[in-house]
Amino acid sequence: MKLALFTFTVFLIITASPMASYLEASMLLHVLIQIPVLAVIGYVCGKILLKELVVTSLLEKYNDKGIPGILLASLALAFWMLPRMLDSSLNEPFWAITKYTSIPLLIGLPIALSWPQMGSITRGLIKIEFLTMLFRLSWIYIVSPVRLCNLYQLNEQILLGKSLLVLAFLIAFIWIIELFSQKAPSIEMPFKGVNLE
Repeated sequence: MKLALFTFTVFLIITASPMASYLEASMLLHVLIQIPVLAVIGYVCGKILLKELVVTSLLEKYNDKGIPGILLASLALAFWMLPRMLDSSLNEPFWAITKYTSIPLLIGLPIALSWPQMGSITRGLIKIEFLTMLFRLSWIYIVSPVRLCNLYQLNEQILLGKSLLVLAFLIAFIWIIELFSQKAPSIEMPFKGVNLE
């Protein structure tokens, strides 16, 4: 209950307080703070829902191995990474409300409900795709000679691109460290302890 209340409080702070305007005034803070925090809010809600047996049974029926949920989250994330949608969320109240609700519900929540059901290979593929998306976005924002978002300056766009590039390398480094720090599964010899003489 305390976690749910804290999550709701954070949601109100970044959507319905002066903090929202402060974050959205900067392209860097908008993309790398507000949007990820909204996704994390949805993720936390998903973790809370996973404790319910009814939700678990529904996931087994409609979210086989987490694939439908992770596809939904990927499409929603790609949608909100479009520069045009960033502009629309600042100019039009409808798209602002849509952003505040769809990112938690269509990105964070499906990831929380789908990730535990996915196998290691599928998780690896999703991680690789996420990294390539970060590299693609960083390259676009850095090399574009014109503003992709009308409400943000070109220097903010380049700064975001460089930040995304640093973030991509940092995440890749962490995942590589995790990969090599995992213990290899032990293999038992089939004839161990058997006297073959």
